[in-house]
Parts: sequence; C-alpha cells; structure tokens
Amino acid sequence: MSIENLNNSIEHDQLTIYQVSLRGDVAELDALLQQDELILDRVTVSSFHETPLHIAAMRGHLQFAQALLNLKPKLAEELDSLCRLPLHLASAEGYSHIVKELVTVNPDACWARDIKMEESHFTWLP
Repeated sequence: MSIENLNNSIEHDQLTIYQVSLRGDVAELDALLQQDELILDRVTVSSFHETPLHIAAMRGHLQFAQALLNLKPKLAEELDSLCRLPLHLASAEGYSHIVKELVTVNPDACWARDIKMEESHFTWLP
C-alpha cells in the first residue's frame, strides 16, 4: 500500500469514527472495532480536535461514553485543542451522568483547568 493510500485510509477511518461518535452509536462502534481493533488507538494522534469521548461528553451519549471508557480508559485523560478534558465538556453541558463516569475513571481530572479557566479573571474559593 502506498503512503498516499495509507493516509487516505487513515483519514477515512478517522472520519468514520467521528461520525459514529456524533451519533453515539455503540453498535456501530463495536462493528468498527471488529473491522479494526486499533482504530481507537489512532484517534489520539488524529487531526481532529477532539476524541470520540469528547464528542460523547458534548452530546450526552452516556452508553457510548461508557463503552469508550471500558475499551480505552486513557481517553478520559486526553485534551482537546483547547486543553479541555471530556469532563470539562460534560460538566459544561450539565451531563452529570457522564461526569460521574468520567470522575470514576479519572478522579484527578477534577483538578484540571482548561485554557479558558486559565485566562479568566475569576478567583475560585475553596
């Protein structure tokens, strides 16, 4: 396979997992993993700005987030292009059910700050 064909294949896979994440379709995720068990491993080095877990957190897809966390718990530690964790996104949208799952997998995430928090002028009281 040529480098160009390989790059096209990787881009296609990344777009596919992105679309599946937008829908929160666990059955489709399982089907993708049956075809390519490394697809989630390549997500963290993709050109997209967020992982499938970030998307699930933004969309409130609890079952999809749980499936991702079971398959690859390290996704809970991945930052998006604005240095946000999936926890930041789920809590901003009020998806407490996803927040609970994320904190269970990565309790230290509660201490993480995103770029917006770092730039704000607010003082947070303990």
